[in-house]
Amino acid sequence: MLVQRFRHSLAPLRQRNFSLLWVGQTISLFGDQCYEIAFIWLLTTLTHSTLVISTLITVGYLPQLVFLLIGGAWTDFVNPHRIAFWSDLFRLSVALMITLLATLGYLPLPLLFVVVITYSLVGAFFAPALSALFLTSVAAEEVSAAHALFQIGRESATLLGPALAGYLIAQWNVSVAFGFDAISYAFSVCFLALMRQNRATIAPSGQEKTVPGKIAELTAGLRFLWKQPGMLAVVLLFALTNAFNNVEAVLVPLLARFLLHMPAEQYGLMASSFGGGSLSGAIIMSLWGNRMRQHALVICGSMGVFGTMIIAMGLAQTPWQLHMAYFLFGFSYIVADVASATLWLHLIPAELRGRVLSVLSVLAMGLNPAGLLLAGILGNALGIREGIWIGGAAVTLLSGLAFLLPSVWSLDRHVQVALESKTNF
Repeated sequence: MLVQRFRHSLAPLRQRNFSLLWVGQTISLFGDQCYEIAFIWLLTTLTHSTLVISTLITVGYLPQLVFLLIGGAWTDFVNPHRIAFWSDLFRLSVALMITLLATLGYLPLPLLFVVVITYSLVGAFFAPALSALFLTSVAAEEVSAAHALFQIGRESATLLGPALAGYLIAQWNVSVAFGFDAISYAFSVCFLALMRQNRATIAPSGQEKTVPGKIAELTAGLRFLWKQPGMLAVVLLFALTNAFNNVEAVLVPLLARFLLHMPAEQYGLMASSFGGGSLSGAIIMSLWGNRMRQHALVICGSMGVFGTMIIAMGLAQTPWQLHMAYFLFGFSYIVADVASATLWLHLIPAELRGRVLSVLSVLAMGLNPAGLLLAGILGNALGIREGIWIGGAAVTLLSGLAFLLPSVWSLDRHVQVALESKTNF
């Protein structure tokens, strides 16, 4: 039985396009992890201000929030392969520029603002295109396994990438870590170029619409979601928890570097602990996730653990206590992510996925800018540990409240109805 589940979990890799996409994006994700660690290390070197750090990270979210709906709609009508290819080619150019400037020792704070805005803007178009490519590169019955494999690749990068970044920074400097990110984008571009064009991903031409028609197409995702109160409740849970869990993104790096006095290697290992937990969760979900029946219980329970681990981070007195909290933090995050993604794939019609998933992403991330600024304010006014505790407690409380909503529990019944209708069809 276990061998059969294992074979099923690897079935998408038999598809050439999926294999190329999966390998290329996994390598790219390793580079992303190196970039993120190098970026935060450089940022905390340039300033110790929680407000400056939270403002910079907040600015990086805004372009993606503003343009993600447009990116999702564009993906439904334009070849997503072309969008993904040119997006990664552009990010390769930016990564090479950052590497050169870091090598020359010229990366002031104003330039970092330009960098995060650029990456965020390109990501608004790349993320929906990537989701569409994954969905069209495998058979319908392999979508869940494909998503789990993507998570395994992503969490493998989250496990090993930060440790690699810490080593590169400690042995050389941040420019080497930025250079590795550029190399990873080059691999991604090459693998995307090797993919065969899938006609299912190419939008039909010659179907011009009037302006009202285009607006209607753009808002179709909003109209669909408005009729799904359970989905809205879960997404609003993610939105609120994303706001409060941003204390981790802003304050924990400062806790690690200035209160626990962790060097670059130790900081990289701390971030890798998150990857270890999320990779463990991804593997478990790939083997047993298809047997999940109580998605609402899994999502709310995992988010409760997620918030509790943020509190534990604020309580940590040693690096290893922080590592353990990060491991369970990553595990609970990925379990909630896979459970919710499975729900969306079953409940959203295929022809609306780009637009609905973009709306979901915008709603889920909508409060991130406010949460990041709140994290900076809490850290500045109350202290680093106190700000972390408040954010974690809020996430735990919200998860408990969502657990009590009937509309959330009804989602599992809707999934069962959707599966039965597909079987009867």
